[in-house]
Amino acid sequence: MKRLSLFLPLALFLSAAGARADILLLRGGGRVEGVVKERPQGLLVESLHGSVLVPRSRVAARVRAPYVTELYERRRERTKAGDPEARFRLALWCLAQGLEKRARRHLEEVIALDPDHEGARARLGHVRFRGRWMTPDAARIFRLASLGLVRVEGRWLSERALRVYRAAMRRRADLLARAR
Repeated sequence: MKRLSLFLPLALFLSAAGARADILLLRGGGRVEGVVKERPQGLLVESLHGSVLVPRSRVAARVRAPYVTELYERRRERTKAGDPEARFRLALWCLAQGLEKRARRHLEEVIALDPDHEGARARLGHVRFRGRWMTPDAARIFRLASLGLVRVEGRWLSERALRVYRAAMRRRADLLARAR
């Protein structure tokens, strides 16, 4: 109950800002956030991640607060389009809110504005290999190829192993041709 009393002033302040979403604080802890619709069997909460039906008996309190998509739109509108650092901060906020697709889009915008932005590259999982940014898979392919390995049917073979493999494939083809 102490957490609820600390949370309510903030929720009331946020609800005065014209929000359209609710936060359901559940008995025994936990919360569900989204657009709430009254149903005979309980409260249907629709969020970015799907819908859930919450029985009224589980709800300790219902407070109005901005929905994450509303907050996102406000932040996006205030963010300068040509500023890679501002876009990066927006992407980090999106990640913290669970908005992965939007975060990825903003990280890609950051890279379009600043191709060498380390933070955005790292968040996208890119690695630097020989002075170039690339995905870990691409870096692995470049590394193996630089060692002289060749990819054949999903396996990496040395030049010697490739000669042995090709000879074995020719022998196999000859045997199959003779069998016909």
